[in-house]
Amino acid sequence: MMTLVKTSNLWLLGIVCLMALFAVACGADESEPAPAAAAPTARAAAPAAAPAATATPVPGKRGKQGVMQAPPTPKAVPAPATQAKPTQESLTLTVGMKSVGVPLFRGQEGAYPRNRTHWTLGVGETLTYWEPGTETVTGMIAETWEFTSDMEEFVFHVRKNVPFHKGWGDVTAEDVVYTYNDVGADNPNTKHDNGTEVSQSYHPWYVKDEYTAVAPIKTVRLTWGEWDINRENSSANAIFSKKVFDEKGPEESITTMVATGPYEAQEWKAGEEFIGSAVPNHWRIQPAFQTLHAIEVPEETTLLAMVRNGQVDIAEMSVKNIGLLAGEGFDVNDSLGMAWTQVIFYAGNYWERLHNETGEVVPVQPGFNPESPWIGDPYDYDGGDPADQGTFNWDTDSMQNALKVRQALDMAIDRDAINNVIFAGLGKRADMMGVPNENPIFKDRWINEYNPDKAKQLLSDAGYPDGFTMPYFFPPDFGLVSPEAAEAVANMWENIGIDVEIERTAYTTRRPTMIKREINLPWYWMSGIDKVDYDAEQTWLATAHVGWQPGMQVPGLWDFRDRLHEAVDTGDRAEVEKIVDERSDFLQKIMIMSPLADMPKLAVANPDTVKAKSDQWIMYSEHSGQLNNFETIQPAD
Repeated sequence: MMTLVKTSNLWLLGIVCLMALFAVACGADESEPAPAAAAPTARAAAPAAAPAATATPVPGKRGKQGVMQAPPTPKAVPAPATQAKPTQESLTLTVGMKSVGVPLFRGQEGAYPRNRTHWTLGVGETLTYWEPGTETVTGMIAETWEFTSDMEEFVFHVRKNVPFHKGWGDVTAEDVVYTYNDVGADNPNTKHDNGTEVSQSYHPWYVKDEYTAVAPIKTVRLTWGEWDINRENSSANAIFSKKVFDEKGPEESITTMVATGPYEAQEWKAGEEFIGSAVPNHWRIQPAFQTLHAIEVPEETTLLAMVRNGQVDIAEMSVKNIGLLAGEGFDVNDSLGMAWTQVIFYAGNYWERLHNETGEVVPVQPGFNPESPWIGDPYDYDGGDPADQGTFNWDTDSMQNALKVRQALDMAIDRDAINNVIFAGLGKRADMMGVPNENPIFKDRWINEYNPDKAKQLLSDAGYPDGFTMPYFFPPDFGLVSPEAAEAVANMWENIGIDVEIERTAYTTRRPTMIKREINLPWYWMSGIDKVDYDAEQTWLATAHVGWQPGMQVPGLWDFRDRLHEAVDTGDRAEVEKIVDERSDFLQKIMIMSPLADMPKLAVANPDTVKAKSDQWIMYSEHSGQLNNFETIQPAD
């Protein structure tokens, strides 16, 4: 039932080897927030006839996206009064980051990954969280929670005596209800990462009493625990103040920096820096550093120099440069416990015409443009009907030529060079989504050939002997994406005659085109890895469903997921492997995405200033890979 597999020893073993290598080598020489709609008000309490709240087995979490299991048992959080170490008034913890995010303090503004930055920096707190290094769900703003016996409502009992920053009063159920209605339960204008899912999962939340918030359920979701309330994942949101919204209004409340975390935001400039001060006698934890100063340093060379010069205590950077610093005596932290598959999506192939969750007919999406060489049209033949998925045909000329183009693009990529040169051998080559190459069930037939000459021939066979011009997007500001690797892929495509037009755009700017099914160009992204149940998220997100997707709707992928979940539930591991085998053969045949490498997310720390080894500073396993849990870091002796 594990979801995020620890790979600490493997990654660190690689770093140790790299340290020796570098020792020899060294010895030789965001945008402004959009106008906001008014937030929904907390709904009046429901009639008293509602069923009593009792613990009930409900859909929970397993693997990356969730399979059935019993709900987590609420676990009490120790009172901070036992905290022995007082705040160190003179100490500042300085962190170098790819991005410090944007100060947006309303639920509806939470586009991924902005909705996480509040709590990764210790400013905001969510309803619950997974304890770092475990799979235990613990109450945070929610002290306890349960489903009603008829599975009609999700009930949260709000912790008492949790104050908002700057004297805005204590958290009550009204604040919880306001936040989640604003996220999407009662807000059609939300921009939140999973606002659509929240709106389809819940009716508007309401206040039952001062410390009880109720979420009426529309649809029981497999991922209730992962996506909705836990701080590690997308729908979870820091709880914001309804009083701030009422007094400041829908616009000013967005940038009024009030939450409940152990660090209170003092300054927060998008693209520059975040400065937070430790909250005295915080209800949950007292930070050892009085000030948290996060600096945005997108340029790796600059950040490398800042680490070496002692200008930052902790930094996130490429694994290659972390390997360099490890060889110089800096500490490496891998407690995020995840690796992310670097992958190319050939977006625009919106083929599916039936919605997998509703069964309704899906219209032709705005991003579907089969004039693009990599996009095929399965309905382009006599008798083909784009409104009737029953007429889908893999063998149209359009589909076959587009497949040859995608195969050529994949065959032009030298995965070994990317891993060995750009990731300094600290990553692992990846050839199949959802099945790491070193896994026992991986098959050699899934290894992708590197053959530029054959790639050129495929382009010629598809009708492009002289190549073509192709747009290509990657986000340069996202910590889990390697811009250097993305650039290398573009160069490899140029080598087979493709004129690549690179678009370097912030992910939050591009994301709406994914939600609206407009994105229709090859683009570089990442995917989490589930090494237990092989429920690779991007293999089922590339379908017609609610919410985000990478720019593809492929018939059949959702069916693989349904079968996989059923096999996992029954404990039939042979059937699990059989389904994964079939899915992988299918993905190899259609070449709709090109995995490149599994890359760990690491942090580097100065041992002279902080105790930040992996067993000293344990981060939450956070899906967007942001460094976090700074409030637990201790100064060096």
